[in-house]
Amino acid sequence: CLVMEKMHGSLHEVVEQMGPFALSLECLQKLSFQLLTSLSFLASNGVVHADIRPENVLLRESPWKKVNGRELPKSLSIKVKLADMGNSFRMKNSSAYHDDFELQTLYYRAPEVLFGMPFTTQIDMWSLGCLLVEAYIGRRLF
Repeated sequence: CLVMEKMHGSLHEVVEQMGPFALSLECLQKLSFQLLTSLSFLASNGVVHADIRPENVLLRESPWKKVNGRELPKSLSIKVKLADMGNSFRMKNSSAYHDDFELQTLYYRAPEVLFGMPFTTQIDMWSLGCLLVEAYIGRRLF
């Protein structure tokens, strides 16, 4: 039996419902800091997440409040957790993945993975950059 914290949806749902340019730069800074902290922890332990995308960034609290029966965005002091470690692996085992073009989700796939070249934990940083642009402009970068 696994017991986990109740989460309130994903970043993908927030971006989809709020539309382009709805997240403030302050909100994106907070989001970036939290995700960079997560990636720093993983990298310091030699782990590549390999599936950074909005669906795998879960909200710790609901971004919506009810006002007169309508759901409106809160002030968006966003708190998130990185989820879905199903594709993650240790860097010492990375050579087994160098020819695997299905390693990351296509829209967030780093160039070195795309070309089958050796890579490091930095492929997660590429994905994070794509995710942050998507969160801001409301659509995928590539």
